This record gives sequence, C-alpha cells and structure tokens, in this order.
Amino acid sequence: MRHHRIILLLISFIWSFPQSPAQTNTEEYSICEEQIDNVILYARLKLGCPYEWGGSGPYSYDCSGLVNYAFQKVGVVVTRTTSTLCIEGERVYLTNIKRGDLVFFVSGEYPDRHITHVGIAISDYENGDFKFIHSSKGNNGVYINRFTDSNYQSTYGGARRIISCE
Repeated sequence: MRHHRIILLLISFIWSFPQSPAQTNTEEYSICEEQIDNVILYARLKLGCPYEWGGSGPYSYDCSGLVNYAFQKVGVVVTRTTSTLCIEGERVYLTNIKRGDLVFFVSGEYPDRHITHVGIAISDYENGDFKFIHSSKGNNGVYINRFTDSNYQSTYGGARRIISCE
C-alpha cells in the first residue's frame, strides 16, 4: 500500500508540470481538464488488477467498480452500477467522444439487448477509433482496448459525459 502512495505522489508531481505547449496556457488547459486527466490516471494505476464481479477495489474491480473508483478519487460521485451509470451526465454521440467520457456496451439479442459493460475513454474519437480503459472478465482484469478491437463496435451502446469542460 505504501508503494502505491509513493508512486501516486511521484506521478502527481510529474503531472503537475506542463505536458505540452497547450497546457502552458491556462485558458486552454483548465482545472476541469486536469480533473479528467486524473480520472484517467487513477484508472491507469489499476492496469493489471484482476476482474472480480462486484469488485470495487482496491485490488480487484468489475467495470463499474473501476469507473466508480476513478471518479471518486477526484471527488466526483457517480453511481455504482452500469445500469445506473448509463443515465448519468449528458449524452454524447460516438463521433464526439472525448477523454474521460464513459462508453457503454450491450449484450443480448434484439429486442432484449441491454447495457452490461462500461469503460472510460482515454483518447478522443478520431478516424473511427478511440482507446478506453475498462475491467472485463474477457481480459481478466483492467485493460486498455481500442474501439476497433474485437467486437466493441458491434456491441457499442452509447456514451455519457460526466465531467464537461465546455
């Protein structure tokens, strides 16, 4: 546990310095964007943690447990289940997905398809693709995938923006 705190402090220290020219302009890089960066950072710190249905940390997670953990660490309260997360925040169209947005996936056959999985976008939608972090049974834990990997495009169920910087 002590090692996790030290690593987090080091990463926070490193991230406190401007990462690009755009971040040196406070109008272009806001506290809101920093909050999104930190949500992604906290989720990334859990890469490799095993999947556990109902898991909410600190050592294993299910998909909504990982989302809940990452947002909670930056002071944003979200609900705990995928079925309730999918109605929080504001709706986002696929081509408008940005870093920090929640992305949802469905299972089942029409007309009984329903949202069963959630991840956090870690890159903006561009040229038909984006990256997201999630905890899944199929990946045996917390993992980063591309939207174009596997069957994610065919099971995409929508996106929601919890933290809006506009």
